[in-house]
Amino acid sequence: MRILALFALLPLACQASAQAPTASGVVSGPSMESDPQIVAALLKLMDVKDTRRVWEDPTSTVWPEVRNLGTPDGLLLRSRFYYLGIPLAESLIVADDPRLKEQMLEIARWEREEAIRGVALVTLAGRKAPEHGKYFNEALNNPKLEVRFAALEALQAWNKDPDVKQMLEYVLRSDPQAFLKTYAAQALYRRGVEAGRDELLRQLDSGDWKVRAMAARFLGDLGKGEDYDTLLQRIDREQASEKGDFIVAEIAIACLKLFPKKTPVAAPPPPTSPIDPRTDEGELDALVVTAPRLKIPPTALIDGRINAHLIRLLEKATEAPRPNLDPASVQARASDPIEQMLQNMQTRGGFQLNLRLNELSYLLTEGLAGTSELILRDKILRVAREHPLGTTRAAALVAIAYNRDPGHRSVFQEALMSQNLAVRFGGVAALQVWARDGYVQDIANVARSDASPFLQVYAAGIAWRLGDPSGRDVIIRNWESTDSIVRAMAIRFLGELGNADDFQRIMFQLERENDNWVRAEMAGALLRLNRLRKK
Repeated sequence: MRILALFALLPLACQASAQAPTASGVVSGPSMESDPQIVAALLKLMDVKDTRRVWEDPTSTVWPEVRNLGTPDGLLLRSRFYYLGIPLAESLIVADDPRLKEQMLEIARWEREEAIRGVALVTLAGRKAPEHGKYFNEALNNPKLEVRFAALEALQAWNKDPDVKQMLEYVLRSDPQAFLKTYAAQALYRRGVEAGRDELLRQLDSGDWKVRAMAARFLGDLGKGEDYDTLLQRIDREQASEKGDFIVAEIAIACLKLFPKKTPVAAPPPPTSPIDPRTDEGELDALVVTAPRLKIPPTALIDGRINAHLIRLLEKATEAPRPNLDPASVQARASDPIEQMLQNMQTRGGFQLNLRLNELSYLLTEGLAGTSELILRDKILRVAREHPLGTTRAAALVAIAYNRDPGHRSVFQEALMSQNLAVRFGGVAALQVWARDGYVQDIANVARSDASPFLQVYAAGIAWRLGDPSGRDVIIRNWESTDSIVRAMAIRFLGELGNADDFQRIMFQLERENDNWVRAEMAGALLRLNRLRKK
């Protein structure tokens, strides 16, 4: 039935119609009604069933490099080019076309493919329409975990109280799955409902390691000073538990976040991030490194167990972990319904939770970033320079960059000369955080000379974003690359940073493009560039 509805819509998508002005005479939103090719492309993408990239993808020679990245930006890009739902969701959130809205509503209610249904639910929530609450409530009672999780994520984006509170309280009372109850609990606690905190504290004793890790994480984000001791006393005992490294890392980060609440001091204001946050509607949130140490005064004494556990985890890796998206890893976790759910989710909340529960390098970057303790800094520097694993070196490079020490530029430049792409990528990511004199030049040099076309395009986009026009030249040379991932990333940067002339450049290629990931990036880029054409 849904497929028939889709094909009924496609002819309509090919009929251009005028964009209606508002009462004030201003065109509302980036409507695509005058660009039916984009509508048709998005409708086709919404009907794609294979929403994960083939692990051994013949269309991309750089994919084996991308899937082994370990910095926050690298993990974000890896997920973006593995899950089609991520770039597709960004395009659908920005889009303002009645045919797409109708199709999203149908998918949100009836689609059997959980990944696309989750994307539709969260996208609908972004519309903030009061009448959509009944669809989220309907999804909360679905037997599939993926649908219920997407509904919880959608409720937070929809944000219409008291309805949201009532539905979250219903989940807390009624859902049989502790993982979903914990996720609902943090959403309630963010709304000032103390029952949410009580549930998070209870779930610290869950028999599921993932639930304990998630409860610790959210208590660190939202908890009280007294929760510091509650968490700290658990850190040693969790070391020997199943997946103890992840729980220990989350507890350590949570304690660092709660430390200023436990010991109120005249803490210095957190430094302004050198990286400008993106404000474009629909842009997927970056994997933010909160760097809680930057909010702790240098004179404050942090419990030694926190540092000891984090540096132990950083130094102990002796072989590269298998990426959590690897088919063998996915198969090994197939018996766990929560793991299956996380592997299927392509919404921002789902994939970010999946990364925190499977990628230790991200947690270590967050826990060690910006330390003021000299002994700990020296250990992180040694790992950044000497560790045999590229992902571990990259995590250490980004962590040490948060100190913004002028003397560390040579450390990052040294990383840019490594034979390991993960280390070179980590060097570029670290320079963005470090953000001192000469850093844009160093990044632009990578764009011009690195052996990997993937890293060239990534560095070029960053340099362009930071004001170096030479980055655009590299993007233009690569936007028609024979490698699908290089092509997709170049087009993404064109959409973010390009001009009105680039709209026609991309539109001309839209119907000629066969790769779904590239088409999704094209649709998003065209939507953003369309705004420039209408100014």
